[in-house]
Amino acid sequence: MIFNTMYWLFGFLRVSTSGFAAQALGAKDELQETLSFIRPFFIALAIGLIFLVAQNSIA
Repeated sequence: MIFNTMYWLFGFLRVSTSGFAAQALGAKDELQETLSFIRPFFIALAIGLIFLVAQNSIA
């Protein structure tokens, strides 16, 4: 239950990615379109690694 709560607290990442991608697409800015997917990927990767490392102490 703790893991699920922590997992859903990071739902902002999904929503903000969609918003930034839509803004970049509307502005026809290809660089920002690419960055709007790369940045959240690395944030999610870092958070995932932190979860993996800290899973025993969280439990």
